[in-house]
Amino acid sequence: MPTGADRPRAGARSAKARRDGEGAARRPPLPSARALRLILDELEAAKATLGAATEALRAVDARVRSWDRSEAFLDRRAHALHDEATTAFAAALDVQHAFLARLADRGDRTLGPAFSSRLRAAGTRRLQARVHRELRALQRAFEGGGALLARTLTALDA
Repeated sequence: MPTGADRPRAGARSAKARRDGEGAARRPPLPSARALRLILDELEAAKATLGAATEALRAVDARVRSWDRSEAFLDRRAHALHDEATTAFAAALDVQHAFLARLADRGDRTLGPAFSSRLRAAGTRRLQARVHRELRALQRAFEGGGALLARTLTALDA
């Protein structure tokens, strides 16, 4: 038999009502968090594409290494396969280069809030640190990373 303690208080909302949209709405993410998430997603996609292209290039190299290149057909086929894999790798590098150039020049307005030095929210600061770690890892992977990557990291630190 239900008692008075089992009944909800007058004016209290149930958990189901809040889930149905009657309760307080969630706030949208901050512009800086959206920009950082966008940077992180693009960086991870570019890294994945570059990784796949690298693996494909290594697979072609391993495959054609044992071929007898004195035969004209095998030599032409090896060159064609290698050129195809190299072109895919170069395209992946171009995509990553264009992204890093966009970050370094701060030319994309959608990414602007990510460069704020006054990010207060803990989640946003964690995202910014994660982006920074990913860029540093990229710099180490390319043995210093060159001027463009250094400029990108400087722009993110500013």
